[in-house]
Order: sequence, then structure tokens, then C-alpha cells
Amino acid sequence: MREELLKQLKNISEEERNILSQNKIDRSLYTTQSRFDIDSEKLLSLGKYIAARPHTRFTDFPLHRHNYIEIMYVCSGEITHVIDGKTITMSAGDLLFMNRNVSHCIQKTGFDDIGINFIILPEFFDIPLVMLKEDRNNALADFLIGALRIDEKRPQYLHFRTAGNHAIENLMENIISSLMSGKGEENINQFTMGLIFLQLLSNIETISDDSLLSGFDMMADTALRYINTRYQDASLTELAASMHQSPSNMSKIIKKSTGHTFSELLQKKRFQQAVVFLEDTKMTVSEIMNAVGYENSSHFYRLFREHYGLSPREYRLKNK
Repeated sequence: MREELLKQLKNISEEERNILSQNKIDRSLYTTQSRFDIDSEKLLSLGKYIAARPHTRFTDFPLHRHNYIEIMYVCSGEITHVIDGKTITMSAGDLLFMNRNVSHCIQKTGFDDIGINFIILPEFFDIPLVMLKEDRNNALADFLIGALRIDEKRPQYLHFRTAGNHAIENLMENIISSLMSGKGEENINQFTMGLIFLQLLSNIETISDDSLLSGFDMMADTALRYINTRYQDASLTELAASMHQSPSNMSKIIKKSTGHTFSELLQKKRFQQAVVFLEDTKMTVSEIMNAVGYENSSHFYRLFREHYGLSPREYRLKNK
């Protein structure tokens, strides 16, 4: 991070000066409720959908929730969260996404431990989600869509270890500078956040194992859903491109997470659908073969017999 910006962020705020003298958080700055639920109205200017503020240092930040979506970015040092008893230690360059149902506390930080909290209302994500529209069938888009749902009750959080990613670092510097100065246009900030999301999609493997799901498991889950819905014409190359991975890397991820290759999973799904057609319809075997994505009849017959020990016609007669 640029030294000039980092120096500005390290300035001790009035709230932090009070903490140094009293060693406690002033809850009235965050909420009017007895329970520590941080209210966006305390932190956002009227009519704004996003704000950025440095994390409060020099004391433990007590267990709390918030009625907005929170993203934390660590600019320098380390910051440790405890979520549902799980310790998540963030280093410089890391990002943590939390939906409105996450309860967490933050351990005491020192002078050089600089984190930026983004306070974000759902309306802010209109443009970033449009930018992700081609990638809706992926882990990050699923998280964002789930986080925006009013009826979502599950705590959800994703921790990205993106240190060393200069593109993300530059984009974070831009949006932090814009929000801290108060001079940036909100739609420009929305596009900047959208670019950050696209960068994260290109580096989905940086999701830390201390997230609810590892990046590899989330990619494998996306692959399974892709196969289940696109089994007629599913392609490893197309799937890998949609996940911003090479086909060979995508293949390794699927094999590691599921124990099966892409081809094995695709064949299994196609045959599951083929037997449904054989048992429940009057479609011809040729029609079924085409419906589940096979063009070569001898290949289809050979694989079917290897799988079930019967020809398609024999299977139909036996299970009619």
C-alpha cells in the first residue's frame, strides 16, 4: 500500500484516544440497542450505500453483529477475528466477507495493525452483480446473492488470502482513497468493487480453509451443479473458463474434492438421466442417447453395458 495512504490510516482517531485513556469501546457510537448489534445508520451518511472506516485499535472489539454486509481489508499487520469459536487471523492483503448474520469479536490490535471496514448496504451491489452476471454459477456470486437475501438466516463468511495480488491491492487502494476522502462517485466505487470481485474469481483458490468452505470445495460444488444442469453438452474447457482456471487445474480440483474425474462425473449423470428416460418414457434408445449428450451409438451402448451389465433395451425390459 502507498506509504502516504498508510500513514493517513495510521493516524490515531478521537475514538482511539479515548480508548487509550479508558480501555473500552464506546458502544453509543455503534448502536442504541442493549444487544451489541451495530447499526448502519450510525456509520453511513444519509443516502449513502457504502462507507469505509479504519478498524478501531488498542482494545478487544466485543462480540457483535451488524445489519449490513461487512468487508474487511487488512492494509498492514495482522487482525484476528473469532467467529463461532473459530479463530481467523488475517494478514496484510487479506479480505474477509461477512453477511448480516455473522457474530464475531476482534482481538486487540496494535498501532501498525491497520484494517479497513467497509459498511455496505445491499443496494450497493447492483452494479457489481451485473458485472458478475456471466459468472453467476460460482462460489463468490452465490455468496453475494445469499448475503443479499432478507430471509437468509445462516452466518456466511469468506476469507481470501490475496497478499501479493497487485491488481486487487491497487483496486483496494483506489476505493479506500475514494471513500476516505468523500470525493469519489458512488457508481465509480461500485464498478471498482465489481472489478475486485472479478479479480477474486480469477483467484478463487485463495479462499482460505478457515472459511465456511475451502475454495477448492466451492469450485467442486460449482462443477457438480454445472454437470447436473448441463449434462447434455457439458465441457471441461467451458467449465474451467467460467471459473477462470485452466482445464488441467480444474480437473485436478474436481478429482481432489470428489475422488472422480470430470468425465466420470459427467458419465454418471448422463446414465442416471438415461435410465429415467428408459423407465418412465417411450422414447427410443436413439432418442435417449441424443437427449443425454451421446452422438456415437456404439460408444453409448458399450459404456451402458459396462455400467449396468445390460444393453439399454434389456435394462428397459427388466425395469419397465
